Amino acid sequence: MTDRPLARFHDGQLELDRGGVYEPATRLSVRVMQLTFQHKPGPDAARYVRDCKAALAEYDKAMEEAG
Repeated sequence: MTDRPLARFHDGQLELDRGGVYEPATRLSVRVMQLTFQHKPGPDAARYVRDCKAALAEYDKAMEEAG
């Protein structure tokens, strides 16, 4: 496990960690990733869900502020 978040909101866009490289992602793909790990056991899955939720919250806040 790495300390890098699975999903993040960076430079105005959502990104997913794809094997050590962040790639642009849609809100839907981040949400699907969150749902994929939501019911899996273990601390890694819980952290991935938190990463996705945090990225989506930042994204939604930025979109709301943008108008």
